[in-house]
Amino acid sequence: MVLRMLAHEIRNPLACLQAGVQVMQRLGASDGDTSEQLATLLNHIGRIDKITQGIHQIARLVPGDPRPVPIAPVVEQVFQEYRFFAAQAGVELVVGGGPAAQVWSVPSNLCTAFAELVSNAIKASPVDTAVTLRWELGEDGWSSLDVDDQGSGVPPENADKILLPFFSTQPNGRGLGLSVALRACHLAGSRLVWRNRVEGGCRFSVLAPTYAGGRP
Repeated sequence: MVLRMLAHEIRNPLACLQAGVQVMQRLGASDGDTSEQLATLLNHIGRIDKITQGIHQIARLVPGDPRPVPIAPVVEQVFQEYRFFAAQAGVELVVGGGPAAQVWSVPSNLCTAFAELVSNAIKASPVDTAVTLRWELGEDGWSSLDVDDQGSGVPPENADKILLPFFSTQPNGRGLGLSVALRACHLAGSRLVWRNRVEGGCRFSVLAPTYAGGRP
């Protein structure tokens, strides 16, 4: 609740600042240095706004009541939400599929976690590559919802940082997507794991308890 109020209190004056800078731009600040400084200021305002949006998103995540959740509809929902975003980025979004299965989870938080992983994979992917969504049943009682990208992978020096809030290697990245996914996984009774793929790129996975009747 406090985080939501804080994000709201930051975004209101930030919107006023943005509007003021835009008015100055429209009035035609002809001086080259002034024009460049105004553009830089707008970029910083936009970055702060993205960060406050992320904080608000984290604050909105709340525990829920777990229940059996079919995996395929979750993947399909996220695919439909992000396929146009992927297309605009020049990335193909592919559903690799998996067996019919259910997991024991909180549906909204499970969807949020998976969606953030897909969004992160699209942003990390070069043009004309693919992001693949797939799932599988593990033999240890956990099912895996996987997101595979064909990016450059995570270098060793960043391995301990990528799940930290505000850490990003992307230009203008807010560094909160994976933190949101991690928090959503926790509230869904799931785990977030990742690894660099041998064939290149990364695999991020949500591990959720497989539902086989009754409570897990």
